[in-house]
Amino acid sequence: MEKILKLGICLFFAFIFITCESWLDIKPADRISGRELFETREGFIKALNGVYTGLNARSIYGREMTAGVLDIMAQYYSTNSNFHNALIQYNYEDDGSPSVKTTFDNIWSTNYNLIINLNIIIEKCDDNKSVLNGIWYNLIKGEALALRAFLHLDLLRIFGPTYSTDPDGLYIPYITNSDQSVSPLRSSKDILVKDLTDAIALLKESDPIIENGVMLSDSDDGDNSLRYRQFRLNYYAARALLARTYLWFEDKTNAYTTAKELLNDIGETVFPFVSVDAVTQSTNPDRVFSSEVMFATYDNNRGSAIYDYYFSPTASYSGSFGENYLQMSYVGNVKWSGRISQLFITESDIRYKAWLESYAPSNNSTELHYLTKYQVSPSNRPVHMYMIPLIRISEVYFIIAECSTNFDEAKDYFSKIRVARFAFDLESANQGELMSNIEWEYRREFLGEGQMFYFYKRREQQTIPAGDYPEVTEVLQMSKAQYIVPMPDSEANERVSTDKSN
Repeated sequence: MEKILKLGICLFFAFIFITCESWLDIKPADRISGRELFETREGFIKALNGVYTGLNARSIYGREMTAGVLDIMAQYYSTNSNFHNALIQYNYEDDGSPSVKTTFDNIWSTNYNLIINLNIIIEKCDDNKSVLNGIWYNLIKGEALALRAFLHLDLLRIFGPTYSTDPDGLYIPYITNSDQSVSPLRSSKDILVKDLTDAIALLKESDPIIENGVMLSDSDDGDNSLRYRQFRLNYYAARALLARTYLWFEDKTNAYTTAKELLNDIGETVFPFVSVDAVTQSTNPDRVFSSEVMFATYDNNRGSAIYDYYFSPTASYSGSFGENYLQMSYVGNVKWSGRISQLFITESDIRYKAWLESYAPSNNSTELHYLTKYQVSPSNRPVHMYMIPLIRISEVYFIIAECSTNFDEAKDYFSKIRVARFAFDLESANQGELMSNIEWEYRREFLGEGQMFYFYKRREQQTIPAGDYPEVTEVLQMSKAQYIVPMPDSEANERVSTDKSN
């Protein structure tokens, strides 16, 4: 961790200027020196923009923590890659090329570098509060605190044990300043909840989304610093994240209350369910259901970084499989079969219509079935073509369905998702059947978004579908150890060295 801290601080100013060249810049032509960075509001905005853009790193949300590594571990796909087979088998000691160990080391270090940069911003907000007049202190500090919690929670969900296994355990370093050499391991619940409640209080007083909605268009004066709120960890997204956090820590009462109050506040207008016309239009179909996304990254290279890299049969395909190619399992040569028909149940489901395609390569008679969620149009791309969802409104509905003590209410909130997806309702005669239905609906809803592995881990699911096998009866027996990615060797060794020197 000491190496990460030093690297994060030393590279901070270079990081800001390298990563900020995107639509997020308030004034793309401006250059602010390192000395002046936090002496103006514009400098703070550039610094925070750098962190948002840093979320697109391929090692984290720009690929591996969304459609890549975490979804492979959730057993969605079959693959021909030794690296991915090691992931499917939860072989965290794999040191091949590429290496599973190195991949998770990069996830760890990239996230902590971003956290350190956020801590610098948070500290400077208080040091230079005088330059952040009006809403800006609350807005910038609120977003930074919420982002810090967001990143720590996902590190906890990957590298920590489940809460029921060790509720008082010391899990991961929760870093809240920029100058520690080795941050202690902490039990993260109270810190996460405090960061989020503090962030929500600040954003409640400053976030323009409350009065103006998501504002998914450019400003007339070219200043977009208060617009495109879905690409910021906004007030509503922070509240959804708090509900997610409570549920991870098995606090269903607070998870339910937080989610229910959120939906009561926003109604069905701020993040409305996507229309079937938007999903199925022939030009620029909205495959990520963008109107429902509460928080996302904005990535100009989403198509090449995710779709071409993992899913496009024409970009990835060579021989029997491309090296990275991921496909959905099927039976024989029938598109609507095997894992695909098991997952979506009905062909009327707009997720099936929007996300699954088949391809018959000229040198192979077997059709390939692939995910189109991150496919982009060749030209005239609307904003949703650059979106990688991280929090969406349907998760809030699922939290209410899982946590409500009123069985009829729980079924109703679950059914709202099925209706929105143009899929027939699924009957639940009891709580056990409802939870099984929620599990499978969750698996449908978050395909390509990196959330399903966390669901299985949170519930310590003992069997999960064996995605590499087309036969729907094949399942994997899971142990607690398979759900816990070991702390990177570099971090573990550093802690041993620090302990010996003390």
